Order: sequence, then C-alpha cells, then structure tokens
Amino acid sequence: MIRTLPALFALLFATPLMAAPAGQQTLFNFVRPADVVKVATQDASLPQYNAEQTAEGEVLRRITFNPAAEPSLVLSPQNGVWDWSQSGAMSLRIQSAMDWALTLYVKVQSSDGKTLVSRIDLPAGPAQTLLIPLQANSPLSQGMKAGPPMPITVEGQRVLLAASAGDIDRSQVVSVTLSMLKPNAAQSILLERFGVQDSEPVLKAAYSELVDAYGQSTRARWPEKVSSDEQLKAPRPRNRLSSKAGWPRGTNPHWINTAAGTKARRSRPAGFSAPKNATVAGTW
Repeated sequence: MIRTLPALFALLFATPLMAAPAGQQTLFNFVRPADVVKVATQDASLPQYNAEQTAEGEVLRRITFNPAAEPSLVLSPQNGVWDWSQSGAMSLRIQSAMDWALTLYVKVQSSDGKTLVSRIDLPAGPAQTLLIPLQANSPLSQGMKAGPPMPITVEGQRVLLAASAGDIDRSQVVSVTLSMLKPNAAQSILLERFGVQDSEPVLKAAYSELVDAYGQSTRARWPEKVSSDEQLKAPRPRNRLSSKAGWPRGTNPHWINTAAGTKARRSRPAGFSAPKNATVAGTW
C-alpha cells in the first residue's frame, strides 16, 4: 500500500528507511527538491506535489510517463556542467509504482555531444538504488555472456547495477534523460536521490564469488543445494523402479510377459550401450 504525505511534512520530517551509501554524492532529491537541478518533462509529469510513503517506509516522488512515442524526464545542471570525473557511476533511488516490471532507458550526455546509454529492466517490488557505470560496462566486459541476477544486496541496500554503452566526457556532463518507449498506457515510477558515487565496490560485489566450491550459484537457494561434503557422501534414496524391490511381487525386472502368454527377456533400448560393470535395474 502507498500512502500520500503532505509535502511540508515530507520535507520536514520524512526520513528514508535507507540512508545514502557512504561515498555517494547527492545532486538532487525529488522528495526535498532544491533549486540546484533543472527538471524538465516531455509527455511526462509529476502528477502530485506530495511525496509518497511506501510499505517499506521510504518516501519517494511519483513520475508518470504518458502514452507517447518517448515520454521523458530530463535532469540538467542549473548552471554550467557537472564534473563527474572522480565518480564511477550515476545513482538514482527508484521504484516501480506499478505491480509489474518496467523497461526504462537512461541517456547521459556530455557537452561534446557524446552519450552513454543504458536499458533498465526495473522489477516490481521495493525501492532499489540504480547504478549506471559512467564508462561502458557490460557482462561481456566482465567475462560473462549474461550478468548475475539483479537486484543484489550491498551493505544492506538493494542495488540494481545496469550495463552501459557509449562514451562521455565525465568532466563535462550536461544532462541525464530517463525515458520510456511507446507506453500503451500511463506508467509510473517513484524517485528519490539522484547523484554519483564510486562503482568499484558494487562491481566487485556483483561479479565476484558467483559460484561456490560445489559449482553452484551463490545467488540462489533450492532444496537440493549442496552445502557440505557430508551431504555429498550421504546415501541418496534409490529410485523404486531401479531395484527388484520396486517391482510387483512374483515378477522379475529382467523378464516381461508377451501377448502370447510366454516370458521374454527384457531387451535393452535401441542405441543404448552399457559397460560390463554397469547396473541394470539395480543389479550388476
């Protein structure tokens, strides 16, 4: 459930459940806006002056993208350019306001016209910190065909690390554009902190220790997941059809009854070849 708060109350008293990570520089806060960043929209809007409190206790501001070719939200410096040369990633606290995942596009542009672009697959659920590396980065550049599951948890916060492509002059950033492509109906997201931060800790957390000592993913759990050598050594239950005990009383797994009422030896399936020491129906 999402509740609205009066803007003054949100401004004076609301505190996000998660504080900004160490090393993050906040340039603009959608909940407590200051006249330091220009905010422009095209076929998009901030439909209400109030902030909204989520079920998790965070306070964020709604942005709605209307049905159009490419509704967008553009952030730019109030004066001059942003110098992000000492930062590794752009950050944005974000949440889908819908009950389904959304696809967003982010474009960072420098004064020389160069751009860095990123596609964001924003899942439904609680807020997360979106991180876009300011230098081209992808799973392939990390030696993987596909990236690890996102979001991940870093220092107690949900983080969505995106891939990015292109090249910009990080010391001369002039705009950041957040857009959607041809939404069929109005789609909303919730935003709070916009800024920059170091990307190395998150990259390391995302792409290191992906596989455990048993060759299993460290990012998922399932009932049969091996957690110790003892679990591997423990006897496993045998398939009831793999031993004589599993066959009806008075029958032999090596023989079958034919239509003529006689017995015939069970044949091995065509194309199957087993070594001499292999087991058949539980016997050597």
